[in-house]
Amino acid sequence: MRPATESGNKLTRFGPFSSQCRAGNVKIRRGSWNEELFRVLEGFPDLAHDDEVDACSGALEMLNPHMNNWGLYELCRQQAEAAAQRDKPQPVQSVPQPGSVQWFEWVEAQKKKG
Repeated sequence: MRPATESGNKLTRFGPFSSQCRAGNVKIRRGSWNEELFRVLEGFPDLAHDDEVDACSGALEMLNPHMNNWGLYELCRQQAEAAAQRDKPQPVQSVPQPGSVQWFEWVEAQKKKG
């Protein structure tokens, strides 16, 4: 077992679990404890003892952890973007016709560059 750090207040943490329940995405295994669980969940946040709320919120968080591989996603996105840029036609640098005035100017400019 590993400890989980909590962020936000209890009501905020319970929001995603509550939404998933309303959407019909949460299944509860039948058991003698069901009635007590539903009593606490339905009474939240007005009841004094609401450990079940924390347990349900924590379980959902464990089953749906935050995506830790955004860096990999971003790398792939950048590589795809770079590949798309490579596929685009690139501007062609023209070299003046040898012997023309523009060519002599270009040759002189190249000599000055080094």
